[in-house]
Amino acid sequence: MDTRNKRVDGLVKKIDTLKKEISLTFMRTQNLMISSYFDKAFDSITNLEEVENYRKKLYCFKDYLGAMEGYTFFNEYYVNKMEQLETKYNALENGEVETALKIITKKESKFVTLFKILKRFLFGESAKEKNIQY
Repeated sequence: MDTRNKRVDGLVKKIDTLKKEISLTFMRTQNLMISSYFDKAFDSITNLEEVENYRKKLYCFKDYLGAMEGYTFFNEYYVNKMEQLETKYNALENGEVETALKIITKKESKFVTLFKILKRFLFGESAKEKNIQY
């Protein structure tokens, strides 16, 4: 009976670990899709009408999110994009089309990305990862 209980406990632990891994992978993938799509759409904005369409799309996208406890990526991304969008809106409104087109999103260098991966590999899951900040 003890052997069976230990085996069951081991399987339950493995299931919980795999569930957590699947959840983290889902959240990272979702975050990547959000940032990829909306960064590209942001870069292609050329007039005030597109600014408003972008604003509406980004706001409405919150209804399609998967979330878990501690998930903050979308809220932070939304606030950041709204600040950038305001800057772009003002530039377009003032006729500074070239300036507005040069307003781009920050992208991590491959070196920074590699460093983060190595850090996660060497030091394990940090508190920031538990909040799904990717």
